[in-house]
Amino acid sequence: MPWWFSNDGSCRFDLLHEDEGTCYLAERPLGAFIEVFRTGTVIPEAEVRVRTLAQLRPPSATTLADCTATGARGYGVTGAIHSQPDYDRSRAWAQAFADAGFGGILYQLSHDPSGSELGIALFGQSGEQPLPVEKTMPIPDEVLDEARRRFSLFVLPTPG
Repeated sequence: MPWWFSNDGSCRFDLLHEDEGTCYLAERPLGAFIEVFRTGTVIPEAEVRVRTLAQLRPPSATTLADCTATGARGYGVTGAIHSQPDYDRSRAWAQAFADAGFGGILYQLSHDPSGSELGIALFGQSGEQPLPVEKTMPIPDEVLDEARRRFSLFVLPTPG
């Protein structure tokens, strides 16, 4: 299973140089779920069943710019970096972090209003990269239950 490092500008922290990109990950399975199923509240079961969760292992240790830390405010980072719909500013932050030597960004997932689910924007070579996957699994029922309880996301049988 390859990882994808986006650089087309369609995502929040995309690096826009030809050979650099950003891979979007979630700290927990629930975070990955709410980011994939970000529109609507009713999700067809068939859409869930064709997906898997992957537990990934970065190829090397890296330092993340922690945009969830209160001390980040001292550098000019505000909560807008996690959720503003205009990605120009967050992409500029991503490029500044990459230029400063960070390997990615720790941030709050915008589809969690509480801000408790975290994402990792990992920097790397743009495009498809064959990086290590420790294991893959179907999306567990516990994740679906938590998505229903916390975010009112309902997985229903797909009409026949």
